[in-house]
Amino acid sequence: AGYERFFATGLVSATLFDSDYDELIFFASDFRYRNIAAASARGIELAAQKRIGAFDTAVSYTWLDAVDEATQDPLIRRPEHSGSLAAGYAPGALQAHVVVTYAGQRDDVTDLLPYGRVTNGAYTTADIVLRYELGGFAPYLKVENVTGEQYEEVFGYASSGRRIRAGIRFRR
Repeated sequence: AGYERFFATGLVSATLFDSDYDELIFFASDFRYRNIAAASARGIELAAQKRIGAFDTAVSYTWLDAVDEATQDPLIRRPEHSGSLAAGYAPGALQAHVVVTYAGQRDDVTDLLPYGRVTNGAYTTADIVLRYELGGFAPYLKVENVTGEQYEEVFGYASSGRRIRAGIRFRR
């Protein structure tokens, strides 16, 4: 169930969800794919956006309760809390955006002896994008994980550090 309210310069939304799964496939700590007979995922997603002149902002938050129904263990790699905050400035052809993303701690599995469940820590990353609109072309520069946060989306596998991407987008 969801609610979305549009305003002249923004919107707010709320979504409640309650999903049940049969025979959910997951990757177990013994390096095999297995089925969870029954699992559920319940939660709420909240979001808001606002534009004031050349400035725009957006915020989102998700609360998630995802469990194996037989054991009541949390499903792996699904944080209970996550969200993002974005801010942008586009006075004309030049546009700049910052996005900060948070993923809370979550259960995971280790691929090292002794195999088993572990807790993967929370992390926060920030990305910056600069773009210049030139008609149908838009050269851009994106710095991902600008702070160089060291984190693991999957336990035991470090995510990339700071990355810089450059390119040109084309639109007709």
